[in-house]
Amino acid sequence: MNRNSMKFSRRWNTRFGGPPALVAAILLLMPAWAFAYVDPGTGTILWQMLLGLLVGASFYFRRIIGWFTRK
Repeated sequence: MNRNSMKFSRRWNTRFGGPPALVAAILLLMPAWAFAYVDPGTGTILWQMLLGLLVGASFYFRRIIGWFTRK
């Protein structure tokens, strides 16, 4: 092994978690058959949760910003 490949190898191990992380990523990215049913209303519920999160966060951050600007 030359010096450049050893530098890359050490960088890979510390930055990305090394070979176990690579194996985990490959297993997670492999397609698998899922015999499941997704209700058509699931998308609506997800959109409603996202909208509620955004509206709630806007009220929360508006309150925090108002607290800092008053002082």
